[in-house]
Amino acid sequence: MIDRTSLSCVRLRENAVPSIFDFPSHLQKVVKLRKLPTRAVFEPAQSRLEVQPAANEVEKVLTEVTDNSSESPTKAIYKRQVVELENIIEKKNKKLKVLQQKVRR
Repeated sequence: MIDRTSLSCVRLRENAVPSIFDFPSHLQKVVKLRKLPTRAVFEPAQSRLEVQPAANEVEKVLTEVTDNSSESPTKAIYKRQVVELENIIEKKNKKLKVLQQKVRR
């Protein structure tokens, strides 16, 4: 109940239960039961679309690109620009860090 491991102070142990008086219920920790995580069950989607083979290589490439791109061309351009600008910022921050280290020395 009492922790006397320290020379400077005497404390109650963490899991101490008061034995002299009743501990008020509003100060007791409430033990909450957690729900167990549930697994999502995915069923494969059944497609009713008929797939026709591409007549030549150009059509095949075009159909592959249009099927996989779900975002607009402008959004893709903006994403590419964001990545490029993030790379530039990263390089500038590295240069700044090196220069700050040189100044400190």
